[in-house]
Amino acid sequence: MSTRLAGLPLWQWLAGVFLLGCGLSALVVYLIWPRAPQRLIVGVDQRQAAGDQKDAAGGKRPAAAKPSDSGRPVGSQQAKEKPPAMAADGFPRATAARNINDVMRAIVKIEIPAAADHEGAKGTGFFINDKAWIATCWHVVDDAPPATQARLADGSVLPLSGIIAKAPEYDLAIVKPAQWPAQLTYLDISYDEEPPLGGEVFAFGHPLNEDFVVRKGSISSLLTTNQLLDEARKNHAFGAKSEFARSMQWIRHDTAILPGNSGGPLFFNDGRVLGVNSFINVLTRSGYASHVRHLRDLAAKAGDQVEPFGKSESSLVFDTEPPFSPGEIEISQKRLEELAESVVAGRADPASADEYAPWSDLARQMTFAHYTRLDSVPEPADVVAARAKAAGRVFDRLVRRDYRPAQVKALGERAAEGLATPKSGVIFFGIVVADVPGLVIFQIEGTDRIVGVPNEGSTGEQSAGGRRLVVGVVAPRSLTVQSPKGTMQIPMVLSHHFGPLP
Repeated sequence: MSTRLAGLPLWQWLAGVFLLGCGLSALVVYLIWPRAPQRLIVGVDQRQAAGDQKDAAGGKRPAAAKPSDSGRPVGSQQAKEKPPAMAADGFPRATAARNINDVMRAIVKIEIPAAADHEGAKGTGFFINDKAWIATCWHVVDDAPPATQARLADGSVLPLSGIIAKAPEYDLAIVKPAQWPAQLTYLDISYDEEPPLGGEVFAFGHPLNEDFVVRKGSISSLLTTNQLLDEARKNHAFGAKSEFARSMQWIRHDTAILPGNSGGPLFFNDGRVLGVNSFINVLTRSGYASHVRHLRDLAAKAGDQVEPFGKSESSLVFDTEPPFSPGEIEISQKRLEELAESVVAGRADPASADEYAPWSDLARQMTFAHYTRLDSVPEPADVVAARAKAAGRVFDRLVRRDYRPAQVKALGERAAEGLATPKSGVIFFGIVVADVPGLVIFQIEGTDRIVGVPNEGSTGEQSAGGRRLVVGVVAPRSLTVQSPKGTMQIPMVLSHHFGPLP
């Protein structure tokens, strides 16, 4: 210490120590005190970061983008372009799925309770936007009762308000929940490309009531409804339902789907939807999904108006499932061929129900020949295919047979009587009254009765006034239509065999 400093008075020493202490204190406070402007920004970012860490722990965001079989990376730019919707408190309110784990959170199980006029059913749906809209198949909800609900993978249940958009000709519907889910994850439906043949795809759903099952497969081919119908005619086998739009694009794939998958997404491993699963071919086990562009077009037309669940007002939607229960009737190719020999070699002018019984039984065998039982071990595909082709050969024999006017009249009268008994077989000659998408309306020749026939296995557009031989089974439900004379109930006949006479 210098002599000069040593000679300072005591009060100067004390003042210096005080000032030095204040400076050090200010420096410490400056270093550790959080800046107010940064605090305001970090407050939200920290909450978002916490959410990001939670998402990463739950598998929402992959650590690195990996190529998908569709040729685009997982978590691609398309999935990242739209930021998650934010609630008022700054937390994510809805997020787009980016991988398979995310997709499961976007899947719902549509539960339709049993009622006096409904057996109850299960189907699949999935959220498609941050409005919590749920996409599914039209045939899943077309006659759903008001108590229909959606169950999420976390076990929570959402009551459904009803339908906000529907397109029966594309087998699509969009429904709206009555309340908001606790967490909302939705699927990206913006895909508008041609799916790559052989590309890896996944299907989520509830096959035969197994909950939230994901399965993997690949894309087999792309085709339209018209092409599917051509295939069905060539093989005498059940194919697409021709009430679907003829130019509608289908994605055929080998992913193992079953009843319960209807309405579920066909998607890539990055969560992008490329189709909505609609039906299966029980002979080939192929699955069919409508291209997602049809769903996107429907969503663009949807509004806030909700159509409550209940009986559908559509006059062109009807059951095309086999109207029988397992064990109710023996289904065999041998029985089919025995009945065919009896009918072809016998009289064609049945005067009573007893004489018409072989014709009725043959019609049931020919119709049921196209279905396999899904409640037990499925029949081998070649067995069902052979039976369906045998039914086609029998129909060709019936068409080639000569029928006198009295025989035509007798067959018509017996068939008209059979319309009063659901699930009974009928064979008659029909005059085409009208042909609308998915439905041909016939007058039974020799009577004044009108019937509707779903256009399954159609040979093409039916001309009014044309004459057809119709073989089928009376459906359990009739079709309600509006006419100038008021409401009419038209009996429905499920048929895989009707065509022009030579």
